[in-house]
Amino acid sequence: MTERDDLISYIWDAYKDANGIRPRWMDFASMSIEDLRETADRLSDEIGRQIREREEHAAEVKAAMLDPDAIVILDPSWAGEDDQYYLEQAIKYGDYSMYSVYRPTTAPASNAMAEAFTNARKR
Repeated sequence: MTERDDLISYIWDAYKDANGIRPRWMDFASMSIEDLRETADRLSDEIGRQIREREEHAAEVKAAMLDPDAIVILDPSWAGEDDQYYLEQAIKYGDYSMYSVYRPTTAPASNAMAEAFTNARKR
């Protein structure tokens, strides 16, 4: 394979990793080798940023699980699912993306969602 082929293959897969879809609209034939390199570099940077964000979020969730003043919430889109199963999967695979952290002491008292979570925690 040529460098051009390698770059196109990388862009094809990296774009999917970064955005969840393949870039079928990209006209690779009209892109110069420099355009392909720049696109590959941008995608590499984006994937690196996303990885750092996931790692930071996972660290925040893990720390909150040990903080008695924090509430760790399973994303509402997973409501009704088996919370214990997803927690075990999160711990096993390090994917905490379905969890959010709420800290009542840092949220404004007028926030209706904050009040609802605080009330739910008291039950």
